[in-house]
Amino acid sequence: GEKPIRKGDDGMNKMALVVGAVLCLGIVAEAQVSFKEALNAGTQKMKAREPDFAAARADFTKALELAKDDIEKAQATASIADTYYRSREYEKARAEDAKILDIKGSTVRQKIDAQFRIAESFMGYRFQEKPDYAKAREEYAKVLNMQGATSDDKAKAIFGIGDSFATERKYAEARSQYAKIVEMKDVKPDIRVEAQYNIGANYRAEGNFDMAKAEWAKILKMDEATAEYKEKVEQRIRTVYW
Repeated sequence: GEKPIRKGDDGMNKMALVVGAVLCLGIVAEAQVSFKEALNAGTQKMKAREPDFAAARADFTKALELAKDDIEKAQATASIADTYYRSREYEKARAEDAKILDIKGSTVRQKIDAQFRIAESFMGYRFQEKPDYAKAREEYAKVLNMQGATSDDKAKAIFGIGDSFATERKYAEARSQYAKIVEMKDVKPDIRVEAQYNIGANYRAEGNFDMAKAEWAKILKMDEATAEYKEKVEQRIRTVYW
C-alpha cells in the first residue's frame, strides 16, 4: 500500500532541493571556468612534440561552445584556425579566420590579426602552401582600410605587399612599396630601416650594384638604425659584389 509520510520526510525533501540547487550552481560555475580549461587543453596538445591537431581542435571546439562572449568566441575560433593552418588544411583555416571578421563583438585586434593570417597564408613560405602572390596582395591591402588599423599595421601590410612583388622578382614594384614605409614617420623604427635595406637588396638582385650601395648607404644616416645594424650594412656595402 501507500507508504505513510514519516515526520522529517518534508525536511529531507527540502534538503534535497537545496543540495540539488547547489549542484546546479556548481555546474554553472564550472562552465564559466571551463572555457579556459578547454582552451588550455588544446593549447598543450598543440605545443606537444608531435601535436595532435584533431584532438586540439576538439578542445578548441568545446571552448567555442563554452564561450560567454564574442571575444572568447573569436579566441577559440582563432585557435581552431591555427590547427588547420598547421595541418596544412588552408582553405578550412582561412574559413575559420573569416568567421572572426564576421563576429560582431570580436576586438579590432582579433579582426586585424585574422586578416593578416589570411594574407600571409597566400605567401607560401609560412604555411608551406603553393603561393598565390596576387591574392596575398589583395588580402594585405584589406588591412589598410580596416577600422582601428594602426600605422604599424599598415606598414606591415605594405611590407607584405612589397615582399610579394620581390618574391616574384618584380623589383621595381617592390621598391615602390618599401619606399612608402620609409616615408612613414609614426611607425616602429626597425620596419623603416628594414624597408630601406630591402630597397638596396632589390637593386642588388637586379645586378645594379651602384644603386644597391647608394640605398644601403642611406641607412648609415638613419637615426633609428642601431650601431650594430649600421656595422652590418657597412660590411654588406663592402661585399656587394660577392
